[in-house]
Amino acid sequence: MTEMMLAMAILSVLSMISLRAADFEIRPYYSFPGMYLMAQSEALAEAASGSVEGSDDAASYFTFNASGNVSRAATLYFSGKGNSRRIAVELGTGRLVMKDE
Repeated sequence: MTEMMLAMAILSVLSMISLRAADFEIRPYYSFPGMYLMAQSEALAEAASGSVEGSDDAASYFTFNASGNVSRAATLYFSGKGNSRRIAVELGTGRLVMKDE
């Protein structure tokens, strides 16, 4: 019983250390697809146009028509500690292509 508690304590300390070292600067890279798909689904469900904003700049503002199609294609770039990632939004159906660089 004592050994198990000691092992759990060591694991929890190690996980806390690794979480602090994790790259939280790239969090928008993981949250954007959910926001994007939600806005696209709402546009489809309501049969009305909708929009989603990728970040603060105007280059990442997407609008959908009543069919859920995207009005223009764009590529969003996300960078963190030592790595960069991108999400390409394709014209028409608005497929998301996610790539690590």
